[in-house]
Amino acid sequence: MNNITTESTIKILREYFSLWGLPAKLVTDNGPSLVSEVMEEFLARNGVFHVKTPPYNPASNGAAENLVRTFKNFLKKSGMKSDLDTEIARFMLSYNSTKHCATGVTPAELHIGRKLFTSFDRLVPRAKYRYNNSMLAAKIVYKRGRVKMFEMDDDVICRNYASGAKWIRGTIIQVLSPVTYMVQCVGGEVWKRHINQLLGTSVAETNPCIKTLTNSVLGPKAQLPSVPVEEVVSEVSGAEDSLETEQQDVPKLWRSERIKKIPNRLNL
Repeated sequence: MNNITTESTIKILREYFSLWGLPAKLVTDNGPSLVSEVMEEFLARNGVFHVKTPPYNPASNGAAENLVRTFKNFLKKSGMKSDLDTEIARFMLSYNSTKHCATGVTPAELHIGRKLFTSFDRLVPRAKYRYNNSMLAAKIVYKRGRVKMFEMDDDVICRNYASGAKWIRGTIIQVLSPVTYMVQCVGGEVWKRHINQLLGTSVAETNPCIKTLTNSVLGPKAQLPSVPVEEVVSEVSGAEDSLETEQQDVPKLWRSERIKKIPNRLNL
């Protein structure tokens, strides 16, 4: 700051408070711009406790003095190859991303709760590996632990519980729930299958047993006849209606309503 006045200092503090929130305590020296009535009113209005160090005793605010000394040493070693603003930005990035000997963590972790990403992190080969693993974990959490999901018109390998091949090619024609699907097989049959009873085509291609079985029994992928979704829904609803009718036909069991009396043994 070229002109250190109360107004300019309050402007800087207001910008800082808007980004990082209000601090609980502010430690300053007894400079005229820091002990003025306007400054005291500004800090009191924002609920910031103002602590002023004793005069002629810089050690009372040792943290600030250490930062000034560290910054001066940085400028001497850098040789001022760039302008002052660029050197300050480089110093802040280096200082905030370096672990402190007293706390054992970086100032950025204490301030914002995370480490700053620097150019040195790009030299670590595990950085991208960890990023990919975190993205994969986020996808699994989003899918509620399910690694595989299918959508409409996806080609799948469906488990066959009838005679013939154990796995049959099919296509997803309706998504009933996140784990239940209606599958149309190559023969035209429409089955309801759980996600655990389905395999993706990529899995079948990598599994030699399933690949040989499906190719030898069913041959290559055939063009599936189109079945309207309305017919599938009507068949499912018809099956549910018939099930409800069967449940209604079950005879109701009548229980005796006689009041049971406990025997009085030995007249006690």
